[in-house]
Amino acid sequence: MLREGVGKTAEELCHTGSKEDCSDDYRGSEYVGVMILLFLSQFFVGISISLFYSIGVSYLDDNINKKTYPLYYTLTILLRILGPVLGFMLGARMLSYWIDPSKEPNISKKDPRWLGAWWLDDQPFRKLTDHAGTPQNA
Repeated sequence: MLREGVGKTAEELCHTGSKEDCSDDYRGSEYVGVMILLFLSQFFVGISISLFYSIGVSYLDDNINKKTYPLYYTLTILLRILGPVLGFMLGARMLSYWIDPSKEPNISKKDPRWLGAWWLDDQPFRKLTDHAGTPQNA
């Protein structure tokens, strides 16, 4: 099996056409903004999760019968665990469909050019949340 990049010049690997852009001094400074954005998003996710465990658990404890509190707390934790698991499973399943369901691709699913319909797993839940967020007129 051939390893990619063996026997290639710096221009071929960097796709720049010049050796100056492909030097060892180059550290990828164009990714700094993206890295800051990812850091900030993880920072705010951490804050929101800590708020759930500090305020959410107290809210459950104060507003639910003491006998049923363990059940509600267990269900809350179970849903917080099952949500991402089911999301990954559904997303993986949707990747087996072509990115445009109305067309039939000329390549197989094992081809590296295969593009899965990663966006399809989002659609049913988007409709549910849109419907739940719309005020219902009686």
